[in-house]
Parts: sequence; structure tokens; C-alpha cells
Amino acid sequence: LALGIVAVVNIGRNLETVDPHKGKRDYWYTTPRAVHLLIVFPLVGSAALFAYGCSQFLTQWGIVESPALLAPAMGFVIYFGMWLIACLVRELLRFRRQHLLDGGPASWLILLTAALTGAIIGYLFIPLAHILIRDFAKGVPYSNWHVMTFGPPATILIMLLAGVIHIGLMGSNMTEAYREWWGRLGGYLMLFAFIWLALFLISVYFPYQLGRLLDWEHQHGHSTTSGAVVTWVISTAYGVFFAKSEKNSKWNPDAPWSKKLLAVAAKLTPYIFILGLLLGLSVLSSYLANWAKHVGGSPLVIPSDLYFDIQVPMLCVFFIAAAFLVSWRVDINEFSIHYLYRDRLIRCYLGATVTERNAQPFTGFSEEDNFPLSRLEIPAGTDLPQHGRPLPIFNTSLNVVRGKELALQSRKARSFILSPSYGGFTRALSDRREWESVYAPTRDLASKLPGFKEGITIGTAVAISGAAASPNMGSYSDPALGFLMTLFDVRLGWWIGNPRRDEWKNGSPRVGFACLLQELLGSTSDDSKYVYLSDGGHFENLAIYELVRRRCKLIIAGDASCDFDYTFADLHNAIEKCRTDFGVEIVMSDLQKIAPAANPSGPSTRRSEKHFTVGKIHYNPDRPEEDGTIIYIKPACYGDEPRDIYEYFKRSETFPHESTADQFFSESQFESYRMLGAYTMEKLCADCAGDFRRFTGDILKTHLQIQPPDWLATLIQM
Repeated sequence: LALGIVAVVNIGRNLETVDPHKGKRDYWYTTPRAVHLLIVFPLVGSAALFAYGCSQFLTQWGIVESPALLAPAMGFVIYFGMWLIACLVRELLRFRRQHLLDGGPASWLILLTAALTGAIIGYLFIPLAHILIRDFAKGVPYSNWHVMTFGPPATILIMLLAGVIHIGLMGSNMTEAYREWWGRLGGYLMLFAFIWLALFLISVYFPYQLGRLLDWEHQHGHSTTSGAVVTWVISTAYGVFFAKSEKNSKWNPDAPWSKKLLAVAAKLTPYIFILGLLLGLSVLSSYLANWAKHVGGSPLVIPSDLYFDIQVPMLCVFFIAAAFLVSWRVDINEFSIHYLYRDRLIRCYLGATVTERNAQPFTGFSEEDNFPLSRLEIPAGTDLPQHGRPLPIFNTSLNVVRGKELALQSRKARSFILSPSYGGFTRALSDRREWESVYAPTRDLASKLPGFKEGITIGTAVAISGAAASPNMGSYSDPALGFLMTLFDVRLGWWIGNPRRDEWKNGSPRVGFACLLQELLGSTSDDSKYVYLSDGGHFENLAIYELVRRRCKLIIAGDASCDFDYTFADLHNAIEKCRTDFGVEIVMSDLQKIAPAANPSGPSTRRSEKHFTVGKIHYNPDRPEEDGTIIYIKPACYGDEPRDIYEYFKRSETFPHESTADQFFSESQFESYRMLGAYTMEKLCADCAGDFRRFTGDILKTHLQIQPPDWLATLIQM
């Protein structure tokens, strides 16, 4: 009753903020977190305790034996009494904020319909007694485990039915805004009722039923259980190896039923694995609980409800404490494959440029290969030629799998950049046209971690920007797949402090247990103390977005994605995001000439007409002089490449779009891609040299009003 009163009082407080035309709508107790803490969880706890109480007093008070009057009287007292308290709180709020809160149904109408509703739902206690107390036909009483498994969901269902009846009796006085609020609350209650039922069935009843099945198999010589385990292993392996394959991951309505069945199986296998894992954990917990209680015989039995053994909850406390201890001592970023990936990227690309490299003989790694990203910062006001170098911007994705904005339901990520000067992100403010910039100095990022005294290193930034395999992957996030990847530690992403908070300097979370749960359940956000970064391609794969934000006049985009069908999905994604977020229109021409077509001289070989195309960036439709140019490069073959490239092209059906999952290129494969890139750039420079000279000179003289220095003029002519 106490928990129910807490929930109903806060329901009354929330209902006073529903009317969009009255009062302040952002009181702290109206936020989703407060609604869960003050309403949903108390109602679930109240339902559990009420169900246990009903199993005792429904018979002791004679309600089952004399339901005609006692049942509606009980419903009236409970339901009407709750709403009487809620209405008193409501009127008190109205008295204190009279000029703000005066919407919604009248209190007298709420109480009148609550009295009638309570009398009606009182009759539902009779079938509830049959669920909770005993089988009245056989006279067999149910155990407390039965009461606590089925009682709370049944009680929550009665709550929901009472709400429906109450709203219906109030008629048109209950506005649509109020019905929406009640509907969302009812949805959460139903969700928690299903979770409660599933967890109790798995943890309490599954080991018992498994024990009965094993006994039956032993008596009849069957092996159903072992067959189920083998099926579970095979389905898991199928999901791991084929769920993301090109043949099975895409749904094709025109495919034969055999192909459709394989696609459905690939989607279901992660959920089958999760169910099997939970069932296996329930058996393990049954063994541990019975071991702690020193129960002899088979541990696959329903735990006794006749006495309480302190050793079982103490065992739970031990495991929880161990989890927090490990997550405190073992860094969540170090306990992943991020560093495995990062160190090899550093050795391959940064180490290749170090003269007289002195690597550790056994590992082949050298700390001299890596250096802080902040060292690439260009000093303000400098006029030295070497400080005219390009400024690197590493694009990553800030995962917002569970955010507040409806616009992020498909993106599930924001653009997060790391540059030598600053790192951070921007986001649109709720219900406003302005954007919020959240940046912090790169020199401070993770500066409290060993090895990051001057901030994050360039190798770490590159590894984060290329962290393609992560539990949370922006628009590619999948709850079941994220669960599996977290469980098996397939995590290339990185947790860092939120730029808006002091944790920016900490780098990794000090206790990573909560962050690991966010990865496991797909609930990462941009408001938490620590945010989760992954591959920039999980938001926008061509890195055009951040350059358009800065209104660059010339953008050269190399599209190296695996796009055998030449759908240009990454380019279209970038165009859409730039139009939606910045109002910038990017117009491309001659894209169809990059897409290969059948070769008349050899129908089996497809050829392209161009390697690249040039487009326009319209920053301001009213000022065409501010337009920019984009050069879009796409790997393609059109027959006049060097002979070795063309021969490899004829041998490989998918070249130059072989799967990016192939991380072990052969020598001829690597050389074919390298030479194709070099040849493409030679063609681009030859075809666009005059345009590039005119374009660069126009930027310097017209837009920047400066005369290029001699060294830059020479470079432009080259």
C-alpha cells in the first residue's frame, strides 16, 4: 500500500503537467527517469507484495467464499483510497500554483469514476485467488514461488484493466494528451510484467523442468537434451558466420523460399543464442544456490520456500562485488581488442615512416611510432610554410542508440571529431533551432591515463575512427548482435569522457561496469559522463559531413567502400545528412558513368567510363559565389589500366570491390589496388589540372583577398 501510494501521488503530480498550454512542463519528476523511479518501479514492487498478501488474506477474510459484497468492497477501498490521496495532492498543487495548473478532468469526476472502477475490478480478485492460492478443485495449495512468479504479472494486468475502465468512464473529460500519458505508462508496466514472468520462469522453473526431462530420458533411453544443445551450438555458429553475409543479411521478397528461410534463420539465431545462454545460466545458478545451502541430491529442483537461507543472497552479493572489483581494476578500454587493433595499425602505417626504427625484437612494436595528436596543432598567427600543412580531422561516431530525439531513431549516432586542437560534437537543442557545440581541448583528452600525458595519440584516434566492429554501431546497431559482441568482447570502440564534463581528462571510466551494461543492452547516449565512440562510417562514411560544416570550397572524397553494385549508398547518405542538418545541397553529375556496364567486346566483363566525377556544393542558394566543388573518386576499371591490373580484374569478379572483411591481401591483390589508386589519381590530375589551378587561384584572390606567396604559386602551377 505504501509503494502504491507513492506511485499514485506521483501520477497525480505528473498529470498536472500534461496539458501543453498550461504550466511548466519540465519539472524534475516528469522526466522518464523520474517516472520510472517514482511510478513504474513502485507499482511493480507494490504488485509483487500485493500478490503475496492476497495469497494470504483473500481466504482469511472470506472474500473468496463471499465474493458478492466483499470483493467489490475490497476493490473500492483500495482503488478509491489511492485516488483520494492523489486528488488531495493534486488540489494542493493547484492551490500552490493556481495560475499555472488548472487543466485536466475535475477531481470530483476522477473520484466518482474511481469508486465505480474499484467496485468493478474487485470481482477480478476471485480469478486472481485461483491463480495465487491453490487449485480449488483439487484443494492443492500453490507454493510461494508460484505466487511470486504469476502473481505480480496478474496484478499488473488488473491495474491496467482498472486504468482502461477508469479512462472509459470519464469519457470526453479525459483528453487525448492524458490518454497518451496513460498509454505510455501502461506500456512500460506491461513490459516489466513480461520481463518479471520470463525471468522467474527461466531462473526458478526451468532447472526443475530440465531435471524432470533428464529423469525421463534416463528411464526411456532418449537424448533430447543433448540434441537441443547441439542444435543450439549449430544455430549459434550459423548466426556468427552467416548472419552478416551478403546472401543472407538482405531480405529479398523475390527470392525463393529456401533463400528467405536462410535469411530468417540468420536473423533469429542471435536470439536463440541469448535464450540458450540464459537457460544455461539458470542451471548454473541452481547448482550454486543448492551448493551454498548444502542441499544433497540433484540440484535441479525448485528451491524450498519454507525457510530463508542467508548464504544464497550472500553468494549474490559476492558475485556483484567481484564484478565491480574487476571493472574497477581492469580498464574497460584495455579489456577489449581495441589496443590489439590499434598497435597493428600503428606498426603498419606510422612505423613505416620512422627512419632507423628500433623495434622491440620479440614483439616488433615500438612506442616511438606513435605520438600525441596535439603535436600536430598549428600555432595561431604563424606564417611559416610548414604550418600551411593540412589539418587532420579524424571522424568518429558518438553512439546515441537510446537518445531523446526522434530524428536519431535511424541514425543512432552523432558525428564526433578528433583534431589536433579540439575534440567533440554538436547537436540540435530540443524544441529550438539552435545547435549546441560540445568541444574540449585535445591536449586534455585522457591526459590522466598513463601514456597520454599530452592527450590522446594519433594511433588511438586512427583506431577509433576505424573501429568498424563494435556492439553499438550507429545506424547499424542491432540489439541481439550487440549483446553477442559485448559478451564475446568483439569491441573495437573506445569509451572516453564526455567533452561537456570533467571526465574528459580521465579518458576511460574508473569503474566500467555501467558502461559495459550500456554496450550489452544498447543504451549508449550523449548525456552520460562517458560516451562510446566507434567507426566514423557508422554515421557518415566519406567524411564529407564535417568538411561541409566548415564550408570548404574544395572537397576531394575517395569512396573505398565495398559497393559492387555501385549503389553509391555512402554518397547518398552524406548528401542527405548535409541537406538535413546544414541546408546544404550537393549536386553530383555523371554518376552513372562510374557504374560499370556490359562491355560490347566482352559481355562477361563490365567496364566503367570514368573513375571520378565532379559535383557542386550549394552552401547558400541566394549566393552562388559561395558554392564549392566536390571531386568524388570511386574505384572502377574501364580497360586502359596497366595490363597487370586489367588481368587481375578479369580473374576477380568483384574487383575493385572485394569484401572489406578480407584483411589478408595477397601480394598481387595489394599491388592491384595500389596501382589502380595511383593510376586513378594520374588520370584525375591530368583531366582536372587546369580547373584546379583556376579554382585555387580564385579562392586565394577572390574569396580570401590575398596574393599567393611564390612557393604556393609554384605549387599551384605544378
